Formats: sequence, C-alpha cells, structure tokens
Amino acid sequence: MLSDDIRTGSRLTRQTRSQFVRVIFGKHMMTCALGAACVAIGKPYLNRDEGIEALVEQWPELKFKVDWPANTAHSYPGDPQRDLQTIIIALNDQYNWTREAIADWIDTLELPRPLEIPPIILEIPERVAQVEEITL
Repeated sequence: MLSDDIRTGSRLTRQTRSQFVRVIFGKHMMTCALGAACVAIGKPYLNRDEGIEALVEQWPELKFKVDWPANTAHSYPGDPQRDLQTIIIALNDQYNWTREAIADWIDTLELPRPLEIPPIILEIPERVAQVEEITL
C-alpha cells in the first residue's frame, strides 16, 4: 500500500520540504512523502517527474480525485477535490505535515484498487506433452 511505503521510506530518510529528494554531502538522503515512497520501492529518483511517474505506475490511485483533509479544505472553498498526489505534496510542503501523518490520512481514504488477478500456472499433462507428430 502507498501509505505503508511512505512509512517505510520515512524510517530510512529524514523529511524535506519543497524537494522530492535531497542528498546532503553525497550520502544523507532527505525526502518528501512521495520521495519516501520511491525510496521504499527501490527507486529513489532525484528527478521529481520521473519519481512521480514511477509512483503512478505502482499506485494509479495517486491520480484519483479525493477530498482535502478536513482541517485544510477551508483554504480551497471552490476546489474541494484534487488528485491525491497534489494533496500529498501540499500536505508535505505547505501544511508541514509529517510523512507519517500523511500516511495515516491516506489510510482513512476509501480508494478503489485495481483488480489484482493472481497468475495462472498451466500444467500440461505428461501424456499431452509427449504427443508424437502425426504424418499423413
């Protein structure tokens, strides 16, 4: 889940604002909430656009329209919904929410998930596999 990956990345990095990923002295990584999710899935992109693209592939719900959290919606009276990724960025950068608080809020949303179909393993019976070529 997206919220779990934000939490995982949050344990591995410190939080930054207004930057997707920030590397200090070539070894200390800081991330925003979405950057933390990228770290968790093993794709710590320095470029925000590439990172967002990778995240949307992993979690299409980032493009879903959702309501702003109750304590921020008053700032956007004419626009009660935005896509999830935009709200996450705003909560991290403008509202100074912790990444853990953002993950907790995501858990409260009832987001539809794409249907996950388990892989089908086909077993070919041995007698079928040994059919000899028929000559006419």
